[in-house]
Amino acid sequence: MSVDAFEYPACFARGKWEPADFIMVKGPRWEAFNQWEQMDDHIVQKVPPAVTDAQLQGPMHADAYVAMCYGKKLKLKKKLVCSSVMSFDHRMAPLIVIAPVLGKHPSGVREFREHWEIVLYDQGLNVWKHMWKDGVPSWIKHSYLLAPYKKRTKYELKVTVSATAKGQTLEVECDGRRFGCHLPGLGKEFYFGIIGCEGRNRFYDFKISEK
Repeated sequence: MSVDAFEYPACFARGKWEPADFIMVKGPRWEAFNQWEQMDDHIVQKVPPAVTDAQLQGPMHADAYVAMCYGKKLKLKKKLVCSSVMSFDHRMAPLIVIAPVLGKHPSGVREFREHWEIVLYDQGLNVWKHMWKDGVPSWIKHSYLLAPYKKRTKYELKVTVSATAKGQTLEVECDGRRFGCHLPGLGKEFYFGIIGCEGRNRFYDFKISEK
């Protein structure tokens, strides 16, 4: 790493991070625009306390969706690494998101367009590609790794985006397991962020570094 390489660390403990460093982002599938709840050593989606994990994974999926991106779009030179220590209470699905652009909802809030999701859940790791065409979102599972991950357990999810002669590649690592894939159409400038969805997801930190 060069002496002037970019680094950004955030610890999500109470009073230890700057919310102004991030942009709250709405999911394009629902009208709900939700927020985080600050706990002593982490943040979690702000949902009614009586709601069950099964409800959040099913009929209240929209209420569990909370997202934010680091506020500066980053330029890929050689490698950019993003990591977050996270956990899930039930089965799923905290994730790191990579977004080349952020759109705007008619209400004025930022909203995802095309983006990539790198997801941790109880049965492995998924890479989802989300598309946007004619104002309609769609998505496909791009790649995956099957492995058991435990609920209420802290894991560091780390993603590395590299520039190669044939485009951008992704390497995903979590708890000693690792796999990689190509990211067609990602481009060389994008936002990194986190999304909590499909249950209560807890995030303890968020780091970006340039290699």
